[in-house]
This record gives sequence, structure tokens and C-alpha cells, in this order.
Amino acid sequence: MNDPREFLPFCAVRALGAYYSYAKEDQQVMIQSIIKTAMNDSRWRMREASAMALQSIGEDGFALVRQLIDMWEEGANGFEQRAFVAALAHPPLLKKKENTLYCLQLATRIMESMGSGEVQYEDAEHFRVLSKGLEYSLSVFVASEPEAGFAMLEKFAKSPDNRIIKIVKSNLGKSRLSKKYALQVAEILKSLTIQERT
Repeated sequence: MNDPREFLPFCAVRALGAYYSYAKEDQQVMIQSIIKTAMNDSRWRMREASAMALQSIGEDGFALVRQLIDMWEEGANGFEQRAFVAALAHPPLLKKKENTLYCLQLATRIMESMGSGEVQYEDAEHFRVLSKGLEYSLSVFVASEPEAGFAMLEKFAKSPDNRIIKIVKSNLGKSRLSKKYALQVAEILKSLTIQERT
């Protein structure tokens, strides 16, 4: 779990993300492969490195990271979906409304796939890791674009799936929402309480 030999590959993945926008096309293809492999690593630090690499790419140009996610989204597993939302839950990437709306749309598709039961995750660990990522990342998107963000949370607050409800509650509990948007948070929590009683 805490093997010091993780440090070098962790730094390598991060460095490749920082270099990506300067790389030649063939080098970019190689970097894409390395980042995607890191997304699926059994070591959580390597998975974190993949998300941080995507953040570096996004800081150089949101269109670059969006292009990668769009390419990888179809058929993405739980680890990969977690990397997407963790990477995008990065305030420097959310300065433009269109960027945040893209993140909310992506998160909505992932949440819908979780709740529908249509997606079969590789194992419980994939689902756990993705759920943990969603339990904080949504609040970052919502804080950046409250109107569309709270509409999304309100939608999923009506889900009959307890796993989805847990994700919604976790995000509502984040101080970035509970302090600044107390009224909106209280309204959704109230609806959840009523739903639980029925």
C-alpha cells in the first residue's frame, strides 16, 4: 500500500500529463495509453496520478481533456469514470460556464448508468471507487454552476436507488454547498426526508 517504488511511476504519469500539450501526435497517443493504464492500476496513488495528469492537460486547454474523455467515455469502467469526474472536479477547469455544463452532463450520464442497473461493473471495488469519486466531485460542479447543478441533484434525489441517494446526500453535506447555498440544500434534504417516510 505504501511502497516507495510507487513514487517514480506516479511522478512519471503526472509529468506526462504536463507535457501532453507540447508532445507530437505519436507521443500523445503513447501518453494517452499510459494515462488510461494508470486509471486502471490497482494502486490508488496511480489512479490519482491519472486524474491529476488529466487536470494538467485540461489546464493547458479544456478542449484537450474533453477530447480525451469523449473518446474514452463509451464503455468506460468504474475506475475510468472515477478518473474523469475526479479530474474535472478541479476549479481552474471550471472558470467557463460551458466547461462546467459539460462536467454536469457527463456526471449525469454516469449517475444515470449507475442507477439504471444497465452497467455491470467489473467488481465491487470499481463501484466503490466510482461512488467515492462522485460523493465529492458533484459538489464542485454544483458550486461552479448552481442553477444547473442543483437541478441535477434534485433530479437524482428522487431516485429509488439508495446508492444514488447516498451520493446526493454526501455532496449536499459538503461545506462548499451547505454554507453558501443553505436554502437549496435544505430544500433537497427536506424532499429526501419526505421520500424516506413514504
